[in-house]
Amino acid sequence: LQATEAIIPLIQLFKLVDNDLVNEELPKVYGNIGAAAIGALVEYLAQNQNQLLARVTAINSLEEIASQHPDASNQVKSVLTQSLQSCNQNEAELNGFIVSALINLQAQEAAPIIKYAFNTNQVAEDIVGNWDEVRQSLGINSDEEVQEFIPTPLPSITEASTPDVEEASEDKINALIDLVAQVTETQTPTPENELLKDELASETENTSLL
Repeated sequence: LQATEAIIPLIQLFKLVDNDLVNEELPKVYGNIGAAAIGALVEYLAQNQNQLLARVTAINSLEEIASQHPDASNQVKSVLTQSLQSCNQNEAELNGFIVSALINLQAQEAAPIIKYAFNTNQVAEDIVGNWDEVRQSLGINSDEEVQEFIPTPLPSITEASTPDVEEASEDKINALIDLVAQVTETQTPTPENELLKDELASETENTSLL
């Protein structure tokens, strides 16, 4: 349904970092919604107070949007590259996941910033390997092909506001998880699936009005 009304309510589920349905299925949901979700996902990613794995789900959701919507690929590459410019404020593990997404998207234009992050020891190499391995994964043959990145002061991201939505009840969150699980079980349109999609849209709309 590409329900943009569901973008903010579903982000509440990111904090359930131990739930495989959240980690694996929500990126697919945001991929289906498309470019309209990029802004909210970037805002969530930028907030240091959010848990690491929750922010990784936001990264995976952005990558999925780029994969499903090639016309949004450049925008996703750009926002992920900008996120990496804050590498000195990010956890090294988070930077590793950002670099991993940029590799998957073959974002060669991000190479200068990626190299800078490695040179300042801000990337967890156990996630993506060392700089030489990353450079080769991007299809870049030598360091000479990569321009030096000179960082400029960035606005503080610690003042970013949380998306304007009240916390849903635990029962409401569990209901959303169950609906996501059922809807994503199959991609074959059936009357039952359409009913589930309508119910999910209704649930998310009610959540946004809490």
